[in-house]
Amino acid sequence: MYLLFFLQRKKVCYMTEQEFVEKIEKLAAEDMKTSGILASITTAQACLESGYGTTELAKNANNLFGMKTTLSGNTWKSVWDGKSKYTKKTNEQTKDGTIYVVTADFREYPDILSSIKDHSCYLNGAMNGSVKRYQGLSGCKDYKKAAQLIKEGGYATDVKYVDKLCSLIERWNLTRFDVQEENMSINIIDVTNASKNYVPQWGNAKQYIGIHYLGVAGQNNRIDADGCGAHFYIYWDGTIYQAASLDAILWQVGTAGYYTQKHKYARNNNTIGIEMCPKCDGTGKSAEDPKWYFTTETQESCVKLVKYLMDKLGVGADHILRHYDVVNKYCPAPYVTNNKYKTSWTWSEFKAKLGSTSTPTVAPSTPAQTKTYKVGMYKVNCDLHIRSDATVNSKVVNTIRDRGEYTITEIKNNCWGKLKSGAGWINVSDEYCTYVGVVATANKPVPKPTVKPATPVYKVGKYKVNCDALTIRSDASSKASATGSIRDKGTYNITEIKNTYWGKLKSGAGWICIDKDFCTYVGVLDKHSTVVNKEFQIAVKENGIRVRASAGLSARIAIGSCPIGTYTITETKTADGYTWGKLKSGAGWIAIECCVRL
Repeated sequence: MYLLFFLQRKKVCYMTEQEFVEKIEKLAAEDMKTSGILASITTAQACLESGYGTTELAKNANNLFGMKTTLSGNTWKSVWDGKSKYTKKTNEQTKDGTIYVVTADFREYPDILSSIKDHSCYLNGAMNGSVKRYQGLSGCKDYKKAAQLIKEGGYATDVKYVDKLCSLIERWNLTRFDVQEENMSINIIDVTNASKNYVPQWGNAKQYIGIHYLGVAGQNNRIDADGCGAHFYIYWDGTIYQAASLDAILWQVGTAGYYTQKHKYARNNNTIGIEMCPKCDGTGKSAEDPKWYFTTETQESCVKLVKYLMDKLGVGADHILRHYDVVNKYCPAPYVTNNKYKTSWTWSEFKAKLGSTSTPTVAPSTPAQTKTYKVGMYKVNCDLHIRSDATVNSKVVNTIRDRGEYTITEIKNNCWGKLKSGAGWINVSDEYCTYVGVVATANKPVPKPTVKPATPVYKVGKYKVNCDALTIRSDASSKASATGSIRDKGTYNITEIKNTYWGKLKSGAGWICIDKDFCTYVGVLDKHSTVVNKEFQIAVKENGIRVRASAGLSARIAIGSCPIGTYTITETKTADGYTWGKLKSGAGWIAIECCVRL
């Protein structure tokens, strides 16, 4: 493990071919545990495309695979920072073998492990229209088939690319690193940075795993600003996102002041949470609606993830719980109703797929080995919010951006430190800061914090939604009931701001969180009314979206499943938490949030 930690922080320097293979294959084997891509394939591609670490890109940008700044429209989840680049001339090849030269921008990485991880993210996430470009690659155990899948997906222009990969794998016997436990072959996309500042506490004891459903018919992979959420989110197609470190303590299985505790031991501080993204053919306004369901892909990925966590954390199947088993909350709805609607399993069927291992029962305790922080000098390692009090729910009064050293005079709530300047409190945990010594004496003055004002001030106007699914709530709070969700990444009018970052939709559908992690302010309010008569087009990209005779969930169903395609909308109305568009064909009305606005 120490070797891997050392490797990922070094730029590739000169070494023999054998030394390069030995170093890269270990990192590739580690990556395979989460990506599901054979270590032999990753290592062979690194050898071929970086010339065993000797190319200009490998030496100067830690880029082993020639990854350009723009790949498949950058619609896939990436670990690249989106800014660092290296520009150079490169050779390309036509289908008939003719070589030509172009100048292109390539991604630059802080370390070679990031290059490997980003390469796997691309192979697992790049799309070709509505299907994955390299479908079937993750989990493929035949290196020859995997190499062919990569070539067929359009990865390389070299007509002999597959033969070259297979030759390298056989020359270096790279398949020896392809052997692993089945439940370790799992692709988890890391999105922890997006919600890092919203983690309320650290030190999870990791004794239980809690299964949830999102509560709205949609998809999301972010933790709410008040710390509510889960460590993992699973989308309809089975894609797994990790939103928080396993050490994070999130508000997910507690009583929240109004539920009744049922489980004797499971608590927020010892439970890892998994949110399954559901679908619903009913109104979706009640958890007891019998038409909530999970896709087969979501459930299969959840079983795979739970098995992986059971093995990693030493948790038995008897410690895998529904939210409903911990407190009296009807969650996850399909596994509480247990009516096997559409593709949903029952909870007993889900548990049966995990096996019957058990875990010794232990009483709840404070998080295992919770670190004790002390007053002194701390170096800030990232952009860090300064808050008015020692809690993640307190108001953000400023932000530290210079990554400097600051004096902490008081510790509160385990990991919150009070700035000597009086500016407020910061989280001094290892995730954000490094302790560098005792408080400076008078002989060594401490520089006053120099921070740039960054408290976000939100205002009424037009906001573009940036996430895949943004929950619409009945009031300006993450605890308010969900009334719908926005999934088209469109632009919406906000007429009122409440509780800092909650915006009221002009349509009257409810409130959305307009924090910068979810939305972008794009301008002043539109002057037209909420009923729009200007024509525009939408794209239906999935089956099962219904066309109704009029605007509203209670209206008669005119078409059971609108065919995938592009349609023209001539009029819009708001009803039941959705914006409804009238199809120009006269077939009926469709929920705009369930489509992509063009």
